[in-house]
Amino acid sequence: MIHVEVLGRRGQILERIRVDGLPLTIGRAYDCDLILDDPTVSPHHAQLQRDPDGALVLVDLESHNGVFAGGGHARMSRVVLDGGAEVRLGHAALRFRRPDHPVAETQPLESGHPLLRWATAHWSTVLVGGAAVLLVSVWELWRAAFVEIDPAQLAQGRLNALLLMALWAGAWALCGRLLVHAARFVGHWVAVCGYVVGQIAVRLVLSYARFVLAPIAALQRAEALLEALLLAALLWVHLRLATALQLRRRVLVVLVAASLWLAYQELELRQDDTDWVQTLPYWSRLHPIPPRWLPAEPADTFFERARAMRSDLDELARELEAREAQR
Repeated sequence: MIHVEVLGRRGQILERIRVDGLPLTIGRAYDCDLILDDPTVSPHHAQLQRDPDGALVLVDLESHNGVFAGGGHARMSRVVLDGGAEVRLGHAALRFRRPDHPVAETQPLESGHPLLRWATAHWSTVLVGGAAVLLVSVWELWRAAFVEIDPAQLAQGRLNALLLMALWAGAWALCGRLLVHAARFVGHWVAVCGYVVGQIAVRLVLSYARFVLAPIAALQRAEALLEALLLAALLWVHLRLATALQLRRRVLVVLVAASLWLAYQELELRQDDTDWVQTLPYWSRLHPIPPRWLPAEPADTFFERARAMRSDLDELARELEAREAQR
């Protein structure tokens, strides 16, 4: 007795067949004992049999694309098989295992860290994630506000945002139910909450960075890059939970989405004429941070920069006058 494993192109096992009797004919024809649905396999491609010495061999039945042993490129008319031999018939790959071949250890039903299992499976995570988004978003709004905040409008805006997040997570959960028969709403919800909190954190850090760094265009591109990374992480989690895509295809989808987002942000930056903003040391709606945290400079340096700024402003005024004259 021997077992035949039908392998995919990346070495994954697609099917296992138990062979109790020989000879065993392999091919695409319906009268074969092992049917391989591959257009590069001949109708009667090869036959598994025992030679006079009792060895297990695979014999080529004068197939069109031949039989190859393992990763070799030499066509063989006869391949002697052992307990772990691999052969290729066209594009189809087969591996032969003896009944006593060892298997991997049994995995527990619940694997991973308990905190990770709670964060991705327990329904209390929905409340914790929603509360985290509410607290962080309200705090960001309070830090950026210059007028009194209406509690009713604040509550309505935050609840609308939570509703949109729930609809987004629910749509991915529905896809997962249809594609892999597992909704996993909690995992999708946690991913959305993490994305929103990450966005707020990025805006906060870069807003404070504008106190110290003058090149605003560079900060805008850094913000677009960080948001693209957040978007890629969010899409990765959704695809991992809701689809059966292989690693390579998930990486491709994530890279394409992040690249499109970066290209869109770059087009927006190029459409905005922000050259005159480059001299501003600060561009943010956040309340000022303590002066002791800001870089200091002598008075002479400040007045020298002011004189240089005056020439830049005069040049900007001349450009505006020229544009008005052209109109």
